[in-house]
Amino acid sequence: MRRLLTPFYNREERRLRALWRIALVAILSVLFVLPGGIAHYFLRPVLGPALGPVAFALFEVWQAGAILGAVALGSRFFDRRPLAALGLRLRRRSYVNDLAFGFALGGALITAILGVELAFGLSSVRLAEPTWEGWPRAALTPLALVIFAGVSFNEELLFRGALLTNAAEGFEARWWSRPTAWVLATVVSSLIFGLAHAGNPEATPISTSNIALAGLFLASGYLVTGELALPFGLHLSWNWYQAVFGMPVSGNDFAWCASLVREVHGPVWLTGGAFGPEAGVTGLVAIAVGTLAVFGWARWTRGPLRVRAGR
Repeated sequence: MRRLLTPFYNREERRLRALWRIALVAILSVLFVLPGGIAHYFLRPVLGPALGPVAFALFEVWQAGAILGAVALGSRFFDRRPLAALGLRLRRRSYVNDLAFGFALGGALITAILGVELAFGLSSVRLAEPTWEGWPRAALTPLALVIFAGVSFNEELLFRGALLTNAAEGFEARWWSRPTAWVLATVVSSLIFGLAHAGNPEATPISTSNIALAGLFLASGYLVTGELALPFGLHLSWNWYQAVFGMPVSGNDFAWCASLVREVHGPVWLTGGAFGPEAGVTGLVAIAVGTLAVFGWARWTRGPLRVRAGR
């Protein structure tokens, strides 16, 4: 009987093996999110375009709560660890600093991308109309921040917190040392992160590859700080600034909250075209520079670089 249970249960750790822990959290997440998703699907056409952003924001709030609940249950009953061990140690003073740095870094990188585009004639911008569907854009911009906060929280908690952490423990329990296991888990979780965006509008093999690299970028913040605050702030501002500047966000159009209307003149391979900077060289360079900045921040605030996640 014990031999039959070995592929599923780790007797030494007295919990399910990593693959099954990940699978069960994924199933719980789908089940918890599903009611809100169904309600959003049927209500969106009824509410019409003017209330579409409000419905979207409400769905993201629901989804954030649902995924937090799924991961919390998984952490308690499958992982046998406190939720804080997945990078949510909110009482640490460094959490606010990491969050602020991540938010500032994401905004600075997107602003730099737009600045380079304008300087070299790769794009041009003009001010958007002050209203959209009767809404003042001054009200829509913070509403978009709520939406992207939900998206960023969900993806960071799932891909970096739950998936990466459990995958690293699974690799370490089998064959590899702790640093090697975390590197392998980071690569695997980032590849899955890229593939999760492969079905986005205007997606290409290049955009999928670049988003996988963006997954490495986001994961680096979790690895060297041990907290999700930095990657969450980074993810949030990266998406939000793109939307505010009139850029597509991973192929999705957020023109309703944009302060600028951006027209692209440069080649797709450089600017990312209709998918956004993540599908171009400008986005790739920003990811590389941002990763170095994350390492620099961790070195300055915490000392020598090492894997601090999962502790």
